[in-house]
Amino acid sequence: MTRYTKLSMVFFMLFFLFAVLSCDGDKNVGSVPPQQSTVPQVTQSPTRAYVTNNASGTVSVIDVATNTVIATIPVEDAPNGVAITPDGTRVYVTNWLSNTVSVIDVSTNTVISTISVGDGPNGVAITP
Repeated sequence: MTRYTKLSMVFFMLFFLFAVLSCDGDKNVGSVPPQQSTVPQVTQSPTRAYVTNNASGTVSVIDVATNTVIATIPVEDAPNGVAITPDGTRVYVTNWLSNTVSVIDVSTNTVISTISVGDGPNGVAITP
């Protein structure tokens, strides 16, 4: 073994020893939160589920008590993400190919506003 190789091995062993000794095995260093899906396909209100139908450009409203479709709402091209406001009065739906977000009034199941956004909106989240 060359002198350089021996020095490299000693340096590596000292580094490893320092790393082991500097770790306190009794301490929790925290955890990484699980990844959340960026594209929720179904979001529920207490009595209804809103499901995006990407190919048809619609949102199906399902009565969760009976598991039947009670309305189909036309939105724009390629609806994808969906989120409901904390008070349950509005549903926001991203329209991937239209670069828009449709706002649905849950009392009438109609689009009350369309918001232009950046290219290819995919997911949506609403803070409480």
